[in-house]
Order: sequence, then structure tokens, then C-alpha cells
Amino acid sequence: MSFTAPWGLLALLAVPAIIALHLFRNRLPEKRVAAVFLFPGTAVASDGGRTRTKLRRSRSLWLECLAAMLAALWLSGFTFGDLLPRHLVIVLDNSASMAATSTREQAGVVLQQLHDDLSASDEVSIIASGTPAQVVVGPRARASDLQAWHDNWQPSMPSHSLQAALDLAREVAGHSGEVVFLTDAEPADRGGDIRIVGCGRAVGNAAVSSVQRLRGVETDRLLVTIAVYGTLAGGDVVVTAGEHELARIPMARTRPAGDLEFSVEVSPDQQRIHVQLPEDALSLDNDAWLVPAPDAIVSVCDELPAAMRSQLELPRIFDAMQMWREEPDARRAQLLLRASPGSMGAGQLSMVLARTAGAKQAHRSPFVLDRSHPLLSGVELQGVAWQSGSGELPGQVLVASGPKVLMSAEQTGAGLRIWCDVDGKAGNLVRAPDWPILFANVLELARRQVPGCLAQQLAVGDELIYRCGEVKRAVELRGPGQETLATSVGDLAAIVTRPGLHQVRTRAGQVLAEVAVRFLDPLESDLRSVRQFDVPAEEAVRSSVAARIDAGPMRRALTVLLLFVIGINWWWLQRRAG
Repeated sequence: MSFTAPWGLLALLAVPAIIALHLFRNRLPEKRVAAVFLFPGTAVASDGGRTRTKLRRSRSLWLECLAAMLAALWLSGFTFGDLLPRHLVIVLDNSASMAATSTREQAGVVLQQLHDDLSASDEVSIIASGTPAQVVVGPRARASDLQAWHDNWQPSMPSHSLQAALDLAREVAGHSGEVVFLTDAEPADRGGDIRIVGCGRAVGNAAVSSVQRLRGVETDRLLVTIAVYGTLAGGDVVVTAGEHELARIPMARTRPAGDLEFSVEVSPDQQRIHVQLPEDALSLDNDAWLVPAPDAIVSVCDELPAAMRSQLELPRIFDAMQMWREEPDARRAQLLLRASPGSMGAGQLSMVLARTAGAKQAHRSPFVLDRSHPLLSGVELQGVAWQSGSGELPGQVLVASGPKVLMSAEQTGAGLRIWCDVDGKAGNLVRAPDWPILFANVLELARRQVPGCLAQQLAVGDELIYRCGEVKRAVELRGPGQETLATSVGDLAAIVTRPGLHQVRTRAGQVLAEVAVRFLDPLESDLRSVRQFDVPAEEAVRSSVAARIDAGPMRRALTVLLLFVIGINWWWLQRRAG
């Protein structure tokens, strides 16, 4: 026994109200006489209001109380069995292979069958796999929301673990919910409490594996690799630059399985390149773009004294490096070179190059290096004699000789400060091959703060990061269909989930950066191993679901009984009045 709407039991308050009406009703006793002309026509005086009388246990009283109780049971959704409505939890494999034409059609058929089996009062929850898994419909939404969501479903995720989605589904379903999992390959978790439906059909497919542009003196060369999985219908691979077609390569040259490789000459002024495959089973991996990457010029503000700059041989080092420029205004620079710490702006990198106070100390290799830090990438310090002071350096240790810290990284509230305890007049550190490598790493670390995108070529699932340069500047990310995917005031970061050309714009529509996103996952592009299957849940789970009683017949029975009781009471009152 259960109630789907327990608040409906408040209607039982009508029972004491009916009893009170019968206790206080004003009814005069009947007396039969031969004629009324024998009585005088004077007004009969009586006390005002109703007075309590003895409760008469009449049939009308019992019928009215019974009708009130039946109405309360109807409103409370009284039923024998489990709580209703039925709760269906659907887990959808959101990986890109589910977007294959035949797989998506079969998934639509299964979802339509599940929708048809639901009544108007049943509830549905939809969970899409991913990192992390998300409840995209519900929990406990109306059954009509199932079909509406499926029409807009666009699976595009690279291969990922499905276990998180299954665990979330079990939590949402609880004790009474049913879980149905739609995928195209058998998962590792085949728990008997879940019905698993495979919607895949093995077909051939091709995908753009790689696109590279090799710079030349007069012309550039484009190297394209197409991965082929199974037999294809044919068609041409088309390479374009804007409106100009550069090449058309027939897919008939491919083997049933393997790669198609070709090269195309491209002029330096042809910047935006598009490689498009013929239509096949999976359209997500049929396109690849190359967009021009603007030069990320690092602004360097050198505040070192001239003598110290010469001792550290910085002019020689920076003359050999590219993609940087001098910036006299420290507030507008990404890299600050100083002999002492000073104020820093947001996102700036400051490098303090000076010998600390105290007695001079000489150190020889080997040194202890934190090779996980990008600043020390490729730095070995073999055969190096390092002269320093004896003072302490704050922050994370990067280079040490015994207990003495020679280089450290301090994260401040504004940015990163690199401390380097070095005396350029002694030792051979500034003449060692590791010294220019160290400053090349410093320059690359500062390049991350240059306004613009960190990368122009991304794969689906990567993070797009745009450095605004102006903290309060409002920017937004537009997708391939010009839909707004993310907004931010200042730096913008978002995970890209669809292939195509994305743009970072201001609110006024000015294009700040363009990023090419393509799908790249051989595990999802290879559709030869997907298949159809239907693994039902365990018998105990199916029996538990089948044992639930539908509340509809019970409500209809209560309605008929309530109308019958009201009719009997009306008939009885009319009969007694007659």
C-alpha cells in the first residue's frame, strides 16, 4: 500500500466536518395533524442559531462519511504496490561513434520504443556520458521531454570511460528506477541491474588523420594523411584555400584498409586551408582546417644595469632569439628582467638576476634540478661552475646545490617571479650552453601571457584558452554555427566539443582570434567493431519492475465507487423526503 500524493489525505478533514454538521443541524420534529387551520397564525419564537443535538446515526451520515474517505483516497493516489509513476533512467553513450548515420537511426528507434512504453504520468531521466557524466534531462522529467531532447542530441566526444555515467545512473534510479544503457560496443561493466542495448552497425569510414604545412622559400607544401577503416563507396578528397580549389584526390586510390597520403603545393598568401572528405558514415571526422597563427611577440622590459646585463651576456643571448621585442613600459611587458624585486602587473613574469647578500659561495655540478618545471626543459648544468651569494631564496626550489637554493619560482598574487642567485663575474654558468636554453624557456613561459589564443589548432575535447590582455574586456566564444559557447570578462577558457572554425569576439562583434577544431580519435573513427545487441537486466530486476501496480485502474475504481455512494445518498434523501 502506498500513496503517490500523500497531501491528498488532508481531504479526510471533511469527515469531522460532516459529523459536526449533523450534530448542529436545526431540524424540527414532525407531527401529523388533520388540518392546519386549527393552529393560530402567530409567529413561533425560537432561540437564534443552531444548538447541539443528539447525533442520529442515519444512513445519510454514513454514506457522506464514506464519500469523503473515498475522495481523500482518490486525491492521495492510493494504490497497492510500489510508488508510481514509473521512473526510467536512460544512459546514452556520448562518444562520437554514436553519431554514425546507422547507429544514430537505430538509437532513435530504441528511444522511440522506450517513449511509447511510458504513460503520461511516468518520469524519465537522461544521462550523457562524458568527463564528467551529466544529467541532461531531469532528474524525473516528463516522458514527453525524451523525444524533444533526442532530436537535438549530437554525440561528439572522444573515447572516454563510461563507468562514471553508469554509476550516476544507478544513483539517480535508486531502488525503484529502471536503467537502460544505449551504446555501440559492449562495456566493461555488464552489471545485471542494467539493460544494455547496442545500436551500432559495422560500416567503413575514413578520417582526416593529419594535416601539416611545411614552410618553403617560395611555396609551402601541405602534407595530408587520410586514415581508411574498411571499404568505402569512393568520392574525392577536396583541398581548398578560401574559394580556390587546390587539389581533388580520388578515394578510389585507397586500399580497403590503410592510409592515403598526398601533398599539395600552397602559396604563402593562402592561409586558411580546408581539407574535406566525401560523405561517409561519420561526418565529424571528414573536415580539417588550418588557420593562420598570429605571431606571439613577447614584450620584454629590461631594467638591469648595463654592467650587469653585459656580465650576464644577455645581449648575445637575446640577439639569437626571435619573437620578442623591447618594451620600455614595464606595465605593458610580459617579461621583466630586474636586479631586485618590484611591483608586478597581473599575469607578468619577473626574473630577478642578482647575487644575494652574504659571503660568496662557489658550486660545481652535479646540481639538483626540478625537471618537472617547464623552465628547466632541456637544462642539464653538466660541468658548470656557479657563483652565488649565501642568502635565502623564496618559493619553489628549481636548482639547488646541497642546502643552498640557487634558483626558485615564487608565485605572487599578480604573477610568477623567478629568482636566480648568480654572479656573472665569476664561474662559467653564463658561458655554458644551458644559459641560452634557460632564457629560451623563460621566453616561452612568458609567451603564454601574450594576448591571443595559446593554440590555433585544437582537437575536440581540448581546452581553448584566450589571453585577453585587458582584465575587464568582455569577450565571447562563437561556435561553427555562430552560436555563443562561452563568455568571459578577461581571459577566456572553454572545452571545445564540436569540430569546425571557432572565433573569439568582443561583444561588439570584432574578431580577436580564430581557432580550427577537428575531430581526431582513431578509436571512434573506426566503425568496423560496433554492433547491435540487447542484454536484458536480471530476472529479479525485471520481476520487481513488473510487480508494480498501475495507479490508473485504482483511481478509476475509486471514481466509480465515489459516484455510486453519492448517488445512493441522493436517492435515500429523496426517498425519505417523499
